[in-house]
Amino acid sequence: MAFFCFAKRSFSKHCNLILLAFLVLGLHACEGDDPALDVTRYESGIFIANEGPFQNGSGTVTFWDRATGETSQDIFAAANAGAQAGNILQSIHFHNGKVFLVANNAGKVLVADGETFEKEAEIQGLAQPRYIHPVSNDKAYVSQWGADGLTGSVAVLNLNTFTVEKTIPTGSGPEKMLQIGNKLYIANSGGGFGGIDSTLAVIDLTTETVVSKITAGVNPNSLVLDKNGAIWVGCSGFTDWSDPSNPLNAPGKLMKIENETVALSITLPEQAYDLTLNADGDRLFFLGNNYGGNVFEMGIAETLVNLEPFATGAFYALDFDPVEKTILVGDAKDFQSNGEVKVFDLSGNEKRTIPAGVIPGAFWVK
Repeated sequence: MAFFCFAKRSFSKHCNLILLAFLVLGLHACEGDDPALDVTRYESGIFIANEGPFQNGSGTVTFWDRATGETSQDIFAAANAGAQAGNILQSIHFHNGKVFLVANNAGKVLVADGETFEKEAEIQGLAQPRYIHPVSNDKAYVSQWGADGLTGSVAVLNLNTFTVEKTIPTGSGPEKMLQIGNKLYIANSGGGFGGIDSTLAVIDLTTETVVSKITAGVNPNSLVLDKNGAIWVGCSGFTDWSDPSNPLNAPGKLMKIENETVALSITLPEQAYDLTLNADGDRLFFLGNNYGGNVFEMGIAETLVNLEPFATGAFYALDFDPVEKTILVGDAKDFQSNGEVKVFDLSGNEKRTIPAGVIPGAFWVK
C-alpha cells in the first residue's frame, strides 16, 4: 500500500499521523486476512468416509481426534466454504501429503491438503470409481465399475496434472487392490445389478497390462497380505433372492492364495466382506454380510472360521486401527440418518462409540 503526502512543511506532522494510521489499518487487515491463523488442521486420528444419502445429497468426512477424543463432522465442507464432497463417498486415501476422496456416483476424485482438507484439485471423467491406489508420487490407479456397473476397469491417474491417462480393463466390478512388488492385484466383485465375477486381475505395473487372472470364489471384494506372504481374499458369493434354485447361486468364501494358486478355500454360511488384518499380520477379521452383519475372526494358521461372532451387530464397514490396535466397525443404522462407528479391542470389548455421518462406509487411520 502506498500513501503519498504532498502537503507543505507546516502540515508535515498531520501528514505523518495520517500515514501512521493507514499503516496500522493495513497491518491489521493483513493479519485478519491470513488464512493460516484460522485453518483447522486434522492430523492424528481416525477419518471416516460417510457415503451420504443414496442418489441425492453428499458424502461427508468425520474426524475423530486421537489427542483430544473430540469428533468433528463434515470437515471437507468446513474447510471449503461449504463445498460438498459428492454423492456416495466411497473411500478415502492419504498419500504424499494429500488426501484423495473417491466419490462413486459423482464420478470423481477430490484432492485436498492432507492436514487442512482444503481442496486442491478435482479429477473428473471416472465411471463409478471405488478405490484409489497410488503407486508413486506421480501415478495412481482407481478401480471403477464402469457406466453400466459391470464393465470394470482401472483408471491410470497422472498425479501431476490430475487427469486420467488411460484405462485398463480388469473384470466385472473391480474393488479393492493390493500391491506386491511390481504387481497389482484387483478383486473383481461382480459389480452391481446382479453381476458375477470370480477372478483377481493381476496388473504388471511396468507394462500396465493384465498379465494373468487368478480364479477365486464368487465375487471377491477385498484382499490382504499376511505376514507369511500369502494373499487372503474375502468373497461375497451370489444369491438370486427371486430364485433359490438358480444354478449361479454360490456361497461366500474365505480363500488363501499362495504363488497365485488357491491353497485354502473355506465355505461360509453367508459372506466374507471388508476383509482386514491385524498389525502383526496373523489375524483376519471380516464382515459376514456386506449389507450389515457380524464381525468374524480367524488366525492365518487355522483352516476353519470360528462361527461365534467376534462382535455382534448389523455392521456395514470394517477396518483395523494399527495405532491403537483396535477394530473399527461402521454402523449405518437405517441408512438415512446419521450412523456411528464402534471401536472394539482385540478381546471384543467395546471401547468407545464415535458419532458419524450418513452411512459410515470406509476409514483411514493416521
